Amino acid sequence: MCDGVSNMKRTLLMLTFCLTIECLSTEQALAQRTPPTARTIEVFHRIKPQMSMKQVIDICGVPDEDIGSGIHIYVYKLSDGSLVRIGTPDKKRLIYVAHVPPNGEARSIIQIPQRKHKSKRRLPSARPQRIIGRERR
Repeated sequence: MCDGVSNMKRTLLMLTFCLTIECLSTEQALAQRTPPTARTIEVFHRIKPQMSMKQVIDICGVPDEDIGSGIHIYVYKLSDGSLVRIGTPDKKRLIYVAHVPPNGEARSIIQIPQRKHKSKRRLPSARPQRIIGRERR
């Protein structure tokens, strides 16, 4: 009976070890696909207006932080002390990419066209309208 329990423990230990090794190798493979986080402004000039945040990360690496509330505002801290901020409401489209030097004056890196909103057609009021100048009979 003791041999059966110890064999089971050994088997479970080996399975745990194998799963751990597999997870580590998968994590390393993912890390190898993502470039290191960009620390110079030049890399950010490769961003195109139609890109998603995933595409930006494929070029610029993982941002240092997300400081947004309501929308994502991803921040990259550059080696010269400046920042790059990228705003996205849904990670599928960018709404701005700005360079913020140490003096705090934000400057757009790329021009992103504004989306055109469909105008809402106003429906006529349900209330009867008074006609001015007519007497009621």
